[in-house]
Amino acid sequence: MFDIETPVGEKAPVYKPHHLLTALAWILVIALCACFYVYQAGYLNNIFSTSPTNTSIKAISVSSNAGFLLTNFSYLNGADHEHAHIINVGDGTITPISITSLGHTASPDGRYIVSADSFAQPSGTFGRILMYDTATTKITTFAKDIVGNPQFIHISGDLNQVAYNTLTNTTTLLRSTPSSWTVSVISKSGIARAIAHGLYPHWSPDSKSILYLGDDGLHEYTLASSTDSVVFKLPNKNASKAMMLDVSKNGSVLAWTDPLHAQLMIARITSWHPLTASVEKIIPLTALLPILSPDGSQVAFEGQSSTSTAAGASADISLLNVATSKITTITHILGFNQNTFDMSDWVEHL
Repeated sequence: MFDIETPVGEKAPVYKPHHLLTALAWILVIALCACFYVYQAGYLNNIFSTSPTNTSIKAISVSSNAGFLLTNFSYLNGADHEHAHIINVGDGTITPISITSLGHTASPDGRYIVSADSFAQPSGTFGRILMYDTATTKITTFAKDIVGNPQFIHISGDLNQVAYNTLTNTTTLLRSTPSSWTVSVISKSGIARAIAHGLYPHWSPDSKSILYLGDDGLHEYTLASSTDSVVFKLPNKNASKAMMLDVSKNGSVLAWTDPLHAQLMIARITSWHPLTASVEKIIPLTALLPILSPDGSQVAFEGQSSTSTAAGASADISLLNVATSKITTITHILGFNQNTFDMSDWVEHL
């Protein structure tokens, strides 16, 4: 509670032109039928979705003492589809990495980037979760055949489970409420289970519980006992999708933004199970997509200056120093599709 993933010797037969055309026509018909069967069986989807466009992450020749922000967006000029990008926290440069993704996150030690994507089959839309080893560039499938589009993914500290969201209620007016989303957990064995209705699941440092946003505030779900507790209650059950949250990798700091009321809350977590935290400061700031540095000393966010122009959306990516409340803008993005923008994690090394 609060204090305040042709035999020899034989002549080859001679075909007349019209016989040859007939044979080619039959070959084409048979090939088309075979392709249709393969498509219906879903084999093409499996083949085309076995790996991302570019399997090399280690090849990125960038370095940063401050780390990198994992983002996902597409430019409106068509130069880039919706792919993962990294923002160098040190100098603000933006580098695309060819991973088509619904979202991605990093393991607590920064070695693995975990990504989610989805593909359509005749029986519906299915997602999967991939793990990219930045040390070896090896890609493995963590889980597949997930029903729906897995979003807002986070991997547990022991690397054995991934928590994610899927949209339950597709009604436009309701999808902004946390209860329109389902929080699920899937293991490496591929067994998924829905645990709650809410948004933005984050793991405790020991991987035993999940913090998430419900309609009435912040909840902590304990996996072993399947119990759910409200750890910070909002009046009138007025939580919305805009109220995003993040937890530092070391589990000591919570950032929670309420852009509708221009507030960014920083809380110091003193224990888990149940989560106990005290609000350290509430900053009058319209901050979207708050992402904490691994040690919780800084918060990256999309700033208030985001506007829509003829060239597309524009956004300032800024850093807030938690101790001093000083804000520094590190980069400006122009000409992208705001609907595809997602800043999901802070990774120390690539």
